[in-house]
Formats: sequence, structure tokens, C-alpha cells
Amino acid sequence: MQLHESAQLIELNRVIKNKFNGTKLKALNIGCGNQILESDESVNWQNLDKYERDKIDIIHDLDKYPYPFEDS
Repeated sequence: MQLHESAQLIELNRVIKNKFNGTKLKALNIGCGNQILESDESVNWQNLDKYERDKIDIIHDLDKYPYPFEDS
């Protein structure tokens, strides 16, 4: 991961924490590859990629239906 991408992720987490204070969000990291996002007290990250890798939560090709998610 490049430095500017790390800074962007840190800023994204800061914005999420400030905007949704006290609410734990569920977020999807689509096409994560090796850029795995770790869950914390404010965001429950689900890492999705079509290739199996360590720490991938959901392995699925989004060009194929149905998607592996429950309706909300």
C-alpha cells in the first residue's frame, strides 16, 4: 500500500467515526486484493475479492449473480 492510500484510509476512518459517533457501521471493501481493512470499534469491514487470499471475508466474482448478501 502506498503512503497516500494509507492517509486516505486514515481520513476515511476519521470521517466515519465523527459522522456516525456511537454507531458501528458495516462496510464493504470491494475488490480489496491485498489491501485488507481491519474492523475497529466504529466500522466492521467486510473484505471482498474474487480471488482467495488470506483474511478475505467474502470470495465472490461480482460479475456473477446472485450476490452473496442478504437483502437488507
